[in-house]
Amino acid sequence: MNFKKITALALVAATIGTGVLSSCSTKEDAMQNKNITVTSSSANEAADVLEAKLPELDREVVLGTEETASSYGVDLSSFENDGYIIKVQDDSVLLFGKTADGLYTATNTFVNQYNAGAVTDVAYHEGYRIEKLEVFGTDISEYVIEYPADANENMKFAVSELKQLVKKACGAELQSHIGDSGAEHVIEFRFTKDESLKNDGYRYFEENGTLVLEGAVKRGCMNAVYRLLENECGWKQLISGESVLEESDYINIPEGISKSETPAFEYLFIHNQIWERFKTDRTEIANGDVRNSYGAVTNACHGILRFLDTSDGWQNQPCYTSEDTYEMILERVENYIKGQIAAGKTPGVDLIEIDIAQTDSSVYCTCSECIEVYIEEGNAHSGAVVRFANRLSEELNEKYPGIVYKIFAYADSNKPCKTVPNDLVYITYCFDGNCANHPLDGTECNGLTGYGRSSKDYAEWFEGWTDLTENLYVWFYALDTNFHDYTVVDTIYRDFTYLAERKVKGIFYQSTNHGLGMKRIDHQLVYELNWNIDMTEEEYYALYFELLEREFGPGWEMVRDYLDGVSECQDLAGCWHCWGWNIPNLKTNAYYDTTRYGEEYDYFVELLDRAIAMAETKGDVRRCEMLMTSALYKGCYSLYFEAYENDDAELMAKLSERYDRAMSYMKKYGFKMEEGVGKYTTVDGSICNFHYESIDDAAWLDWYEQWDELCPKHEKPVPEEYKDLVVTEKVK
Repeated sequence: MNFKKITALALVAATIGTGVLSSCSTKEDAMQNKNITVTSSSANEAADVLEAKLPELDREVVLGTEETASSYGVDLSSFENDGYIIKVQDDSVLLFGKTADGLYTATNTFVNQYNAGAVTDVAYHEGYRIEKLEVFGTDISEYVIEYPADANENMKFAVSELKQLVKKACGAELQSHIGDSGAEHVIEFRFTKDESLKNDGYRYFEENGTLVLEGAVKRGCMNAVYRLLENECGWKQLISGESVLEESDYINIPEGISKSETPAFEYLFIHNQIWERFKTDRTEIANGDVRNSYGAVTNACHGILRFLDTSDGWQNQPCYTSEDTYEMILERVENYIKGQIAAGKTPGVDLIEIDIAQTDSSVYCTCSECIEVYIEEGNAHSGAVVRFANRLSEELNEKYPGIVYKIFAYADSNKPCKTVPNDLVYITYCFDGNCANHPLDGTECNGLTGYGRSSKDYAEWFEGWTDLTENLYVWFYALDTNFHDYTVVDTIYRDFTYLAERKVKGIFYQSTNHGLGMKRIDHQLVYELNWNIDMTEEEYYALYFELLEREFGPGWEMVRDYLDGVSECQDLAGCWHCWGWNIPNLKTNAYYDTTRYGEEYDYFVELLDRAIAMAETKGDVRRCEMLMTSALYKGCYSLYFEAYENDDAELMAKLSERYDRAMSYMKKYGFKMEEGVGKYTTVDGSICNFHYESIDDAAWLDWYEQWDELCPKHEKPVPEEYKDLVVTEKVK
């Protein structure tokens, strides 16, 4: 926030009479505190916030938006939509926002100032974020962008991104030109075939007064633009996240500059939903679009189903030693290739991969031929699959060279085999039964998770695959558990540095976000590690704290303390399955200790209440309240049966109120509340969770199977109205 930028404040009259202050009022009669003056209906929401937060407000505050600002000598024409002013005048304060949302933020900022005892002038997001931007000492507006005639779509996209982002930052409208423009000052885009930059790397440097952005042919130029603006201009999370450019009076990209980066992984994709998706230019582009992932080989995902006869369903794996199966798959894959060629694609150019990964099953063929192969391969089901894929890829690449064939190491084929996959067979290794509470390397696990295995098993198998092939992808699970959200912040750093050390080629990060919990923070940390895998652990946590503040606002330290408490509850639970589950099975997959959570429940609620009270933007408020939703729900889950058995009416009333509050937040933010198991809460069509409107229904129809663990005394019977409805046993 730049406090020097007060040109709009200077336009405010030194004194404004009380008559003028009230002349445009639209809501004074409804306000309990007559010190609050509302100048337009667009200020009503902010007025309600101010009155609710400061009922004893003892000075006059005038609220308005751009439509009434000029009546008070305020010019907001150069402000961004979220911009606002706070202007202190003798015994009154003016709060004006460019829009209602800007005023909402201004009001909450004023409240925080007022409570801290120091209200000061603020002009937020006035004008351009960078007042003066120079390249090598020359204003950037004097530069022309040059790019070659053979530019691919990614380079053209990079040029367009540089132009629109520079204009957004400082107002300069750069011109672009194919080939030599004859201009004195040039920003030049080039391709490089330097193999060390792989598909995504870039370098930018000065060359005789020209700023050169040189990128790997596939995606390097786009990354060069984003990283130039991030590294040199202070723009944050342009590649993924809620990007923000801090305000600066002056920035100069210095002469002699030279920087080169290649991300840790050649492919990184985070699975997400529509709800709370990052709204940036790049992330709105579909995965696979040439501007976003030009020619990227992606992860495997049950692709063989496309080539099997699934009209009657298909549950188990096909026989990988059957000649009939092989010939059928060969024919169907070749027909698919021919169809793609007929549609205009070229093998090895824009037809670069075919997914033949196994079905979603751990049941492999037990015919004598398959059993013999498994034994030869070190008792590994994967051996039959690798042999099959090698043969298929070798035969088809004689006709259609350059196509990658993708298979899984997943669901009883995690164990590596002896046969080496050829260079055009890519493996996607799934940590599908791994522990989510400890690092992937298995060094801190002391228990078993999914399928009765330990993380040590998965790490050993994974490392075996890294010794076998360079073409290894990882399917990383940290699934959204909705109301029972958990945090993996303390393992992300170790996991991704571990994967980079083992030279993993690509990662599919399945960490779906439905708006509750910490997934957006996790996602941004992952993307930043991809570009700076050598950051220290101290730098990682500094970034984490910075993201917390941007995600949750001024009360971020309260959120941090809450999450530290949740992490302690998780640690007490030991090892648990990375897939999560809707309801934590306290016998087999408890991912937080409900006893400790219940003991800390009031403290957790107090922390998040303080964070909500301090939140300034609508985004801050929404994310704090959605985090509170899961916090409230987990506490109700942890304590309900204890309150019931002990006939603790006071505790039960508190839990009921908190459960209702959690549900009210869900409704507030657009989740559709439907009763009954199998009825889903959705936002924009994405499945979130099944749930119940009332705490009693949730307890007896959803939580009751955990009674023995949640309340070991188990003395009181099920209430009469639920006796015929409770689920006494459920397999998760």
